[in-house]
Amino acid sequence: MVDDALEGTEPSWALLRQTMEQALQSEFPKKRNEHRRYTESLWTYRRTLRSLPEVLLALADLHRQLKQRLVWRTWAAVARQSATARHAQRRKFEQRQQLIDEQLAQAEAKSSRDGSHSLYKVIRSFKTGKPYERVQLRDEQGRFLTMKEERQVLEDYSRDLFGTGLDFQLKGASGSLGITPTEVMDQLRSIKVGKAVPRDCPPIVAWRSLGPEAIQHISQLLNRETQADSMDPKITSSSISWLPKPPKKPDKPASLRPIGVIAPEGKVLAGHLRKRLKPTLQAVMSEVTQFGFVPGRGTEEVICKALTHVDEARERARHMQRQAGRGHGGVTLKGSLTFSVDMSKAFDMVDRRRLRESLELADADPFLIDLVGKLHIQALYDMTANDQAFSIATRRGIKQGCKLAPSLFAFATFLLFRRLGAKCDIAALQKVLTMYADDTLLQMHFDDKAQLQEALQLCDLLLDQLTELGFKVNPEKSALLLQIHGGSAQTTRQGLITAKQGEKFVQLPSGRLIALKSQVTYLGIIISYQDYEMKSLRHRLQASKAALKEVAHAVRNSRAVTEKRRLSIWRITAWASAMYGLHVVGLTPQGLSQLESHMIFQLRFVLRSYSQETHETNQQFVQRNGFKAAKLLVLKRLQQFIKRQRKPGGNNLTLLPFYLPRAEMLYDALSSLTASPKQHITNQQQQHVCTECGSLFSGTGALRRHSQKHHAGACLFPKGPRFNPKKHAKAGAPECIACGHQFRSYFFLRRHIEASTCPRVSLLLQNQDDAEAPVTELEQLHERIKVEALRDPGQTAMNPELQLWLMESCALCGQALAGLQVPVFVLEGFLLLANRHNHCYANSALQILHWVMPAMSAPVLQEAYRASQLARITPEHHVLSAITRGWTFDGSQHDSAEFLSAILLNLPGMQVCSWETRSPMEAGYVVDEEGLSPIFLAAPFAADLQAMINQWSNQKPVHAMITAERFAILALPRYVGAGKNSSPIRLQETLSLPVFEAEGSALSWHSFSLRARVIHIGEETTSGHYRSLIRTATQWFLADDSRPPTVCNLNDPMITGNVYLLLLELQQD
Repeated sequence: MVDDALEGTEPSWALLRQTMEQALQSEFPKKRNEHRRYTESLWTYRRTLRSLPEVLLALADLHRQLKQRLVWRTWAAVARQSATARHAQRRKFEQRQQLIDEQLAQAEAKSSRDGSHSLYKVIRSFKTGKPYERVQLRDEQGRFLTMKEERQVLEDYSRDLFGTGLDFQLKGASGSLGITPTEVMDQLRSIKVGKAVPRDCPPIVAWRSLGPEAIQHISQLLNRETQADSMDPKITSSSISWLPKPPKKPDKPASLRPIGVIAPEGKVLAGHLRKRLKPTLQAVMSEVTQFGFVPGRGTEEVICKALTHVDEARERARHMQRQAGRGHGGVTLKGSLTFSVDMSKAFDMVDRRRLRESLELADADPFLIDLVGKLHIQALYDMTANDQAFSIATRRGIKQGCKLAPSLFAFATFLLFRRLGAKCDIAALQKVLTMYADDTLLQMHFDDKAQLQEALQLCDLLLDQLTELGFKVNPEKSALLLQIHGGSAQTTRQGLITAKQGEKFVQLPSGRLIALKSQVTYLGIIISYQDYEMKSLRHRLQASKAALKEVAHAVRNSRAVTEKRRLSIWRITAWASAMYGLHVVGLTPQGLSQLESHMIFQLRFVLRSYSQETHETNQQFVQRNGFKAAKLLVLKRLQQFIKRQRKPGGNNLTLLPFYLPRAEMLYDALSSLTASPKQHITNQQQQHVCTECGSLFSGTGALRRHSQKHHAGACLFPKGPRFNPKKHAKAGAPECIACGHQFRSYFFLRRHIEASTCPRVSLLLQNQDDAEAPVTELEQLHERIKVEALRDPGQTAMNPELQLWLMESCALCGQALAGLQVPVFVLEGFLLLANRHNHCYANSALQILHWVMPAMSAPVLQEAYRASQLARITPEHHVLSAITRGWTFDGSQHDSAEFLSAILLNLPGMQVCSWETRSPMEAGYVVDEEGLSPIFLAAPFAADLQAMINQWSNQKPVHAMITAERFAILALPRYVGAGKNSSPIRLQETLSLPVFEAEGSALSWHSFSLRARVIHIGEETTSGHYRSLIRTATQWFLADDSRPPTVCNLNDPMITGNVYLLLLELQQD
């Protein structure tokens, strides 16, 4: 539409803007705000209601009774209005939470296509920070200014800031900009879509969607503007907004920050001009230690260079300390100095005459210099104060919002460097002067008092040159770090330092007073001559905590944001803030330990995976989630930094000796760094376990508070044995023989043993020699049941595999055992697992694996067994995560065979048979099919298991196992066809399984004994209930989740008609 309107017309800015505005209105017509009038009337009613009591009381003064009645009625009306307001506020909060969830869910869906950018953009809009502060100016007495007064104050302040000084001088140089339509389009595409534009200007998206005719139109207009004496005001002017400058109160113009917005056509011209000046800037800045606004340089380089000086000062101080005890060795004075300069409104205060001088000194094209001047001469700043618009013609400073501003500021610092170089050596200046934009450091070493005075004079010279260039320097906000050693150090320090209002200052030769500090914040890190690594780390960790607080509502929102995206947001906010600069600052062993603790704390907070609930160590937590150690992340960043500096053709070759050697030494130091051991680490054996939920605590006090809050009325500790000083005290002293805890007297040791606050009470209970004579009726009952059970020969034959345990109540399922008529046996070594969310399929599989596998080959299962003795755990417990890795517990029933096939891959210590089919060939054989355990017996269902195995092997091609491993798992074909085949099957104790011999198709049969089974009661494998059967030396036991196993009969139809999985063990010859 715009191209059609511009085709064949004379290029004109007015026609272009008018056409774009018409096209924009036709596509996106403006809508009137229908609720504005209603909102205004609502607020008017509220103000009337709030002032009603005063009005009514004034009218009711004539009659006392009327006054009392009006008071109560007014109070009731105000109370009703307050209740309505509270209800509205609560509803607003709920609606806001719902809106946050909806927008986060939408951003989460979108982030799958464009990464975390969309999600973080939404999170930023909901960041919890300070509420919006409206700019309201006050006078010196604190009175709010009226709208007219506020506008006048802002206009006077802006005229004094921008409108004073001598403007840029043009010299009439001729030339051509030569901007092409392609370059115009490239510059428009470089502007972000959401970038702000002046109020009367079409948005960026409209400019970026222009057609070829409009782009050609803009190209011709810009080339014409560069040849004219003055440019179009839309190109040179900026729209200024005054924003609060935290943490200052926005009640004075000096506490506000001007933010400029330029029209897109002005951005295109400035961007192309910056491109033309880039080669000149790179040439002149190669030897200047300005690390800001120069391609190829950044904060990493400047921080590393600044800390190189600090490391040198530390080494000099260490050398002086080595002389201790032998006097100062003739050294009268040695030390180091760091001067941090504070500047205000650096861009707005640049002298434009000095700006032209710096461009000429850099041998820039005269035509481009004049073009820079045309963009700045009499450039208007359009402002609005309380809907009152006004403009200020500028005479100094670099234009706000201009793409060219960073490059021009770099040129200004080039002039500063040259002027300082005229007074001192250039090579020495490169070493002592460090700048990043307007953040300036002057760092020097001195070996006598004369060199100290030269260093202070150079500080004065730096301030003088900055002032002459037009910068506003604040000596009172600048800081000086001073480190002095030697025989005359104390005298020299006293002569330099001046106390004023309780603070220390150093007086420069010019009389300026500079605050003496022990540390200074520079680009987000701490520079100090004492332990700067730990100070910087603490500073970064505080910033990380603040960043996490702002996005905590999003990174812990598991309703709308997935775990992957929450971790991504944490990495780009809190973790990025913590890691900033640490790879070039360095870490100490203590600092590395703190950084790792900080990372794990925040990760547990984001993932809601707390150690008292998951019972896993920090190392296990990091490994389970696949996180890298903090040290590796720091080393990776440092390695990338060093690799980037070594690239050929960079812009830092001259400056590399000032910071690269330190970075290389730092890499070697960090590579061999180990975290310092943490103090007060609680031994895992000394931890106390809540028997109700399984949470771990480091002391009995924490366990008591947890129990009182979450398990009121529950027994904190299981009952321990009766106290016997000879058996429970160590060497006759009041020290627990089980856990080694020392007490002041036997009274506290007795309570420790009998109340079972000992974390190793199980050792005391397992020691049968400590059993005391029963003293209660309940204990007598248990003892009688125990004696009767031991008299049974069948039960006696089961020892030592089967031990008898008598308990007042089952610690696993809570079943009371005192009233039972028959003995209750708990099979030692059997893993009991709770079934809370359809876990029976996993419980049965894990129980048979734990029963048959040796302890050394599956330590994770043994650890799960120990945890199951303390609390009722499920297969989802963290202690089993290494085995169940790759399996998702979704609350639904699953096939136990499918679960086994998934977890066997995580058990390398379990040697399980695999199978294949072989077809003989002339030169060997061909493998047609193959698989792992469980081995599905794809054969007709038979009444005899051995016959079914024979049928499975005799198929064509031949089926058999590849090698005779220690274990084999078979799956019966009960669920082939429309329904379940519940026919009973005879299970022999010993079975023969076929195994291929070497590389042929010949078979050999090996004997396997049946050790465990899984039965399934139900019509489908994804429904019903699973139970496990295990075999001891003489009997079979049937288990059901967390209930103790019971002796069973193998001929029971419930077992023979539902057995599904079989676990066999190879018999040794």
